[in-house]
Amino acid sequence: WRDDSSRAAYADCLSAAVCEILSASGQYVLHAAAIAAPTQAGPQIVLLVGRSGAGKTTASLALHGEGWQLLTDDAAFVATDGDAPTVWGLPRPLKVHRNTLALLPELSGLTKGPPVGDEFSLPYEEVAGEFVGKALPVAAVVALDERSAGDHVLTPIDPTEAVCQLVERNVAVRDGLRREAA
Repeated sequence: WRDDSSRAAYADCLSAAVCEILSASGQYVLHAAAIAAPTQAGPQIVLLVGRSGAGKTTASLALHGEGWQLLTDDAAFVATDGDAPTVWGLPRPLKVHRNTLALLPELSGLTKGPPVGDEFSLPYEEVAGEFVGKALPVAAVVALDERSAGDHVLTPIDPTEAVCQLVERNVAVRDGLRREAA
């Protein structure tokens, strides 16, 4: 991009083009974290969906500390061309909030460079596992609600409600109008 151009506009254009190319091959982008749960039958993907700031990165990194493998903390690619959906993740640096570093101090030594606002950059390679770039089956979807200071509660939701939440959290809203899904 040109020096005087908006980096955000460039990123939006590039993202839209990549999304269109992927959708032509039956792959769709979700604003979600994807983590691989270690099971006897092999890795099973759990998608964590939620708005920005809901805790996808924090939950992913906490589970990583318990032996789960991180595929992505922000952009999961879902392929729908088989019997069951599979997911692969976008390997890019993680933006880790200072509150997450306070909760998971073992990550502090892995961050690179000065913070931007309240966020630190954590190189993906520092937390990536052996499943980078591999498409794995989806075992579960967890919808994270807004951040709260209270107790955390795990509440099963109806599959229809889960789909509604996925749509709501993955369709861009501009000037009160909905655009096509990413």
